[in-house]
Amino acid sequence: MQAPAAGPEKVLYETFSVCPLCALIDRNGVEWQPASVVKRLATKQVWLIVHSSPLLLRKDHWAALTRLTSVVTFAHNSCKEHGDQETHYCSNSKFFKDAMSYATPPKVPEKSVADIEDFQAKINTNPTAENFPLLELALFQDKALLSDEAIEKEILRLQSLYPPGHKARLARSPPGHFVLKILGKLTTDMEALNAKVHFVEKLLPATPILIEVSYERLMLLCRLPDSIFLRPWVYPALKYFLRRGDEELCRQEIAKLVYSIQEFSGIQLVITLSVSRPFPFMNELLAILRKECNLIRFVIISLERPPKQILSSAQLKARNRNRSLAQDSAQSPGTAPPAEQPVDLSTTEAQKEEQPVTIEPEALRKISVSSGAKGKVEMIKEIKEVGVRLRWRFKTQDNDIAFGVVFTEAGKPDDAIGQVLVKRPGVYRLRWDNSYSLLRKKILYVSTSIEPFSPQPAGPSVVLSPAEELISLDTLDPYELLQAIEAATEGAITTADFFPMKVGQVFEPFFGALGYGKFTIQPSPFCGFATCLLNMEDVGITSTPISRFVNFKQFYFDMLPHLKELEKQNLVTSLLAARTIKKIIKKCTLKSVELPDIVSYFTDTSKAAITQKFIHKTQFIIVHNTMDIAALDMRRRCNCTVATSYPSAPNKVGLAASCTGCI
Repeated sequence: MQAPAAGPEKVLYETFSVCPLCALIDRNGVEWQPASVVKRLATKQVWLIVHSSPLLLRKDHWAALTRLTSVVTFAHNSCKEHGDQETHYCSNSKFFKDAMSYATPPKVPEKSVADIEDFQAKINTNPTAENFPLLELALFQDKALLSDEAIEKEILRLQSLYPPGHKARLARSPPGHFVLKILGKLTTDMEALNAKVHFVEKLLPATPILIEVSYERLMLLCRLPDSIFLRPWVYPALKYFLRRGDEELCRQEIAKLVYSIQEFSGIQLVITLSVSRPFPFMNELLAILRKECNLIRFVIISLERPPKQILSSAQLKARNRNRSLAQDSAQSPGTAPPAEQPVDLSTTEAQKEEQPVTIEPEALRKISVSSGAKGKVEMIKEIKEVGVRLRWRFKTQDNDIAFGVVFTEAGKPDDAIGQVLVKRPGVYRLRWDNSYSLLRKKILYVSTSIEPFSPQPAGPSVVLSPAEELISLDTLDPYELLQAIEAATEGAITTADFFPMKVGQVFEPFFGALGYGKFTIQPSPFCGFATCLLNMEDVGITSTPISRFVNFKQFYFDMLPHLKELEKQNLVTSLLAARTIKKIIKKCTLKSVELPDIVSYFTDTSKAAITQKFIHKTQFIIVHNTMDIAALDMRRRCNCTVATSYPSAPNKVGLAASCTGCI
């Protein structure tokens, strides 16, 4: 689809990306194309545009591009077939510009693509503490847990990439430069997984380890007599796919998890809520999470497009392009119009490792699924009448499994919950997976019916144009999610309270002094946003953003010039370092609130208890702006801070960007 005329544009920077139609529809993989991030002057919005021809690059760049083939799969052929492709990046250009001002050096990336060799160097060089401080390792691969031998080999490989740093302060073993997140996806044997994590923990003493699994799996791990969470450096991390309509179920399950986790002394919980449009209503949920600041240190809200939505976006682009081509060229005489394709209604949950599931031929169909199976169920209905509604109902045999099923019609932005309006006759396929429960055998009943459609009066109907429909599917705008958080907290947390995760750079000198090892947190400013919530009940401060007391942006830029010098100094004994930091904090303080003197903790151990209490009640809310396969930005990729250990990754270090898993 050619990018529609949208008035004057200002190129903010140039980068490389992939054509989503080439990657997803034609299945050509990652074929790098020149791209640019632009600001539409009329609408003040920001877009990522993948250009239709590499001829936009100067000839002297081709040699550098060719050398990229050693890093990633790259093809020189241009995307002449599909034309320019665009993705909505941000609805507020001022917010985008302000976020990118946190880049290092502090300016928007240069427009020129002359630094393509820098792209190559950043991806292809051996990793250091300057990238990937968080590494992911999947212990469950190829439908089985890794052997101890394979695990030890992977750990040794990671240790060779990230050698241990200086000896930590608190008489701990010398930690490395990374935090390890263990992924337990699809694992059903929790005792075996628990034993594997114990093995990893012995190989990596004093290294922070997160165990990220689903709610059900976390609950089972907590109940084991030798639970890995009894170990001091191992922390539970819940990954919850939260869709609109599942808010109450999510709230109940997190409450149960918090109750179970409290049994472990000194435990801290990380919760990641994976959300997509339409955003869930998070009012009550955020209130509960903020209240549990003693236990829940990090709340990560990850903005992710489900695989079905990404594919639907590409399919809609392809249809719009075909429609445009058909309008521009007259049909040949005698050519029959293409046949209508069946309408697919599929769950937004990714369907992996699909297995056939038998449905008994009854009006109320019975589905039996054995434990551990992940199958795809499909029902077909031929409907000849327009204006009726196709309805579906689910129930379990004993009403003992709580789950929600939400369908999305291919190419449509809105979810269909319980029913869908039939707008044209044809064959309707209803597909869903059984991911609501994997840990035990279950019996599910499903029924469908065709009934007259009687919508409730809701004012004039809104018909989206193809361009508007595409934007609703093809947007990665994090600003809208920040606005949703502001609304959910009734202004207690605003968009202005969030800062790019890049600000973590100024806290790097403190990590080693606190005994956590040496880390560098320098992602792309547009990849994540965070706010720090303070809790000081003795002075009436409860879950209040630190930006209400400190000019955080000024603090960041005032600290930058001193970082290299602070890294060389010992913060425990250096009075000069302490004086420098205190001076900057005092300069940036907005209100006359007596904040604990954190710096004095390094030189005066008598104040350790006060500072530790302050730190223990501090909570972070992070919005992760996920970069998916259909909206790759090479510049952002060069600053990834989360990587998945992937021995067959297309580079010599065996690490792939966690967001995309491909580069």
